[in-house]
Amino acid sequence: MKLKDRISMSKLVLPAVALLGLGFGVISSQLISKQIEPDSSFETRAPESMSELIRESDLIVLGRLISVIDQGTFYGYDKDARRRAALDKHSPTSLGLPFTDYELSAERVILGKSQVDTSRPIILRTLDNPSISTSLSTLRNGDRRVFFLKINPDSRTYSLPSAVSQVDIDGPVAVYFKGTSANFPFGKKLASLDFIKQVERAVSTRNDMRAQ
Repeated sequence: MKLKDRISMSKLVLPAVALLGLGFGVISSQLISKQIEPDSSFETRAPESMSELIRESDLIVLGRLISVIDQGTFYGYDKDARRRAALDKHSPTSLGLPFTDYELSAERVILGKSQVDTSRPIILRTLDNPSISTSLSTLRNGDRRVFFLKINPDSRTYSLPSAVSQVDIDGPVAVYFKGTSANFPFGKKLASLDFIKQVERAVSTRNDMRAQ
């Protein structure tokens, strides 16, 4: 091959290789994001009833967010988390997801009293996944809500499985947020106090059935 032809070919091949490398980086990041996605902070299919929501919750708390206690990059709970963190230092794209840990002050524990250590704070962990739109962006310190929490694999922090897993009861009517739009839980408009009573009755009914 003549030198002129080699130069022409290199002009075509090098950009293609560069694009391939860029694409590999994006794909690698997506694959790793998929690997850490089973953490329940990622929104799943929303429960269709109160009983289903309660059944999928490990801890139900009436309370407020009082402070942000930690922020950083999350690499998963599995055995490869440390390896991802090390690889991330040399990766052109992030191999983890931003996380925020909130301290939650419990006014009342509706479900899961036996698993709450009163000497330790209840920690709500949220992950920032830009591919989905959840109500996590509406979290603010001081918000009074009913939190339907799922324990994370670290057995230390909790997460919100779906948008309806945190119901705002600061106002007269109970609502949850999907993105920026307010919605009534399961399509029913209830006063905040009535919603709390409904949750308590449903938990009590579930406990009675289990005791039989």
